[in-house]
Amino acid sequence: MIRTSLFKEYGGYCEELHRAQDYEFFSRIIQQGIALTNLPEVLVFYRQSNFIQNFQYFKENAIYTDYANYRLSGGTKSFNEFNRRIVSKLRQNYLILNYWRFFLIMKVKKLKLYRAFYTNMS
Repeated sequence: MIRTSLFKEYGGYCEELHRAQDYEFFSRIIQQGIALTNLPEVLVFYRQSNFIQNFQYFKENAIYTDYANYRLSGGTKSFNEFNRRIVSKLRQNYLILNYWRFFLIMKVKKLKLYRAFYTNMS
């Protein structure tokens, strides 16, 4: 949950990103010194299927996350200009592996949250 005024003040989501919009936005406001916290109560229960997306999905997420990091470090190129530089297979594979790492870490954290949630419900 985020206040509308904060969202408007910092420009909202980067419209050039088709994925990783929330990652880029929250990273940007954290860089500005805004403190974030988790609310202790569950506001929404969002369920995802256990279906693992295809390889193209992970490849695209990796590229958009890399672009978000580029923008956060002061980069000014458009996504299309930025994406042209990703020509080497080695670079693409690095991005994909790095994103898989992030994805797996988030899955582990999510599992811990579910366990804590269901333990507290009992």
